[in-house]
Amino acid sequence: MNSPECNLPENGYNPLHYINPVELHLPESGYDPLRFISPVEFALPENARLPHAWIKLLDPERVQLPAIDSSYAVAEPQRVDAMTYSTLDLCRFDAFTILVDETSSLQFEVAAQTALARIPASVASGLLLRVIVKGVDFLLQLGQENWDGVVPLKQGQAVLVRPDQHILAVLDRDAGAAYIEEALKSYSSWEMSNTVVSNLV
Repeated sequence: MNSPECNLPENGYNPLHYINPVELHLPESGYDPLRFISPVEFALPENARLPHAWIKLLDPERVQLPAIDSSYAVAEPQRVDAMTYSTLDLCRFDAFTILVDETSSLQFEVAAQTALARIPASVASGLLLRVIVKGVDFLLQLGQENWDGVVPLKQGQAVLVRPDQHILAVLDRDAGAAYIEEALKSYSSWEMSNTVVSNLV
C-alpha cells in the first residue's frame, strides 16, 4: 500500500499531532496518558517528544496557530471546542522553541538573545529561536493540569524543543546563554571559533 503524500505547510507548523484516540473517541472513559506518571519520580528526558496537552491561546496575534479540526470527536461541544490547539503546535518545524513560565520568562529571554548574539553570523542568519511563555502566550485547558507535573515550567525551569517537537534540553533556573548555545551546537553541525568559545561565561 502506498503511503499518502504529506506536504508540510508554508506557515511553519506541522499539522501532525500525537492525539490519544481513546481519549478522543471515548471521552468519558477517564483515560489520561499522564495519569500514571508520578511527577516526583519522573524526569523529562532529552530526546523525548514534548508531551501533548490541549491549550488556550491568550494572544492569537503574537502566536498564530492553525486550528485543529476536532469536530469528528465524540464528545460534548464544549470539550470539542477545547481541542483546538496543542502544546505541540507551539513548536514550529523551522525553529527551536523555548517553553517557559511567565514567572521566569525574563531571564530565559535574555539568555536566548545573548546565545543568538554569540553564534557565528553565518549560522545565526538561518537559526530561529522562539520563546513561548505559559501565562502570557497560552494556558492549559481545563483537565490538562497533569502536563504541569511532567513539564517543569512551574518549577522555574524551561524546555528547549527541537524543530521536530522533541526535547533538546531542560534548562535550569541558572542556565545561561552558554548552556543554550552549547545545546544548539550539540544538535547542529556548525563549529564555534576559539575566540567565541573563550568569551563564554
